[in-house]
Amino acid sequence: MNCSRWLLLCLLSSLSATASAQTVLVVDGLNRPGTNFTDLPLAEAAARDGDVISIRSDGGNYTAIQTQKALTIVADIGQAIISAGQTFSVSGIPAGKQFTMRGCLIGPRNTTGPVLQIANCAGRVVLTQIEVVLGVPSLEATACAGILLQESRILGGFPSVSARSCVLEFEQDQVAGGAADSRFQFLSAPAVDLQQCAATFAMCQLTGGLGDPTLPPAPAMTLANSTAEVGAAGAFGSLRAGAPGRGTGIAPAVAGASSTLRIDPLVLLVPTGSAPPTQGITVVVDRFPSLGASMFASHTLQLNFGGSPAATNILLVGLPAGPRSVPGVAGDLWIDPNAFAAQLGVPPTVTVLGLPHGFTIVAQVAGIATTGAVSLSNPAVLVAR
Repeated sequence: MNCSRWLLLCLLSSLSATASAQTVLVVDGLNRPGTNFTDLPLAEAAARDGDVISIRSDGGNYTAIQTQKALTIVADIGQAIISAGQTFSVSGIPAGKQFTMRGCLIGPRNTTGPVLQIANCAGRVVLTQIEVVLGVPSLEATACAGILLQESRILGGFPSVSARSCVLEFEQDQVAGGAADSRFQFLSAPAVDLQQCAATFAMCQLTGGLGDPTLPPAPAMTLANSTAEVGAAGAFGSLRAGAPGRGTGIAPAVAGASSTLRIDPLVLLVPTGSAPPTQGITVVVDRFPSLGASMFASHTLQLNFGGSPAATNILLVGLPAGPRSVPGVAGDLWIDPNAFAAQLGVPPTVTVLGLPHGFTIVAQVAGIATTGAVSLSNPAVLVAR
């Protein structure tokens, strides 16, 4: 379905204002025509909130940055490699602002600390189509109001994602914990470790770290004083404990304390060996709105939706805002209530043409149950390039 007509009225004024004020800075390590800077730190130093940094992915390896600016960093095509320097850090993004990154591999490998660090952000952090290499942990998030990780891959970390006091949205991600190695006293790690967090997962594959002959495998996810909702958009999603490797260890798929797991019955919950599926947590089996999306080219989202077949579902598409709670509605709204359009039902695709480079739109589904209760799905984003 082409949504450009019914989005035109609500997006036109914001698009024109953004296009006129937005600066696009081109980073190219080969310094070819049109280049503004040859490395990422130089561009970050010159950029202001709202600017777009376009990285030419075939220009070599770039250096990580430490930023407090609400920037959009987008690889022009494919995947840009940011693998030099110290930890890539995003911090202090203020409420109402957004840091966005699309199409980057972030390194280098770090065996003493995080590879990607996000901290103290009252605003949004949106990461799409990124890959993070091994770290301890690979991605560390602390005290953030809204982090969205979409269509991304983080494999082999200790753990791969570690979050404290955050609201997180995972959508169509592949995350696996690091493997045990008794030679170096490495314990296997979960894919995701959450403490005092609220998180949702849609179309995700989480896998715990492998065991070895003397050390057990890890759960896919560990929770402490947290809530996690795991949906089955497109009847897809899995939480798998790590395999025993050459050992005989066992592990539940999810373990924790003082936490609740709300899970769609279509999601695979796979422990290792004779371990129970979950351990130490409260489990609620339920159907609820869950949205998966894949970005195609620069203007199309392919949608996969899962939820209660008895519910009435409304697709919302608009400009990013929040996340914010809505009285009487379950879930957080990531869309500007003053700049969105709605449609009954969820089409297979959403196409919006003519978006400026680096511009973001957000899709969510509102599900209305037969009882009248309203629930919002996780958000899915389209970042134009």
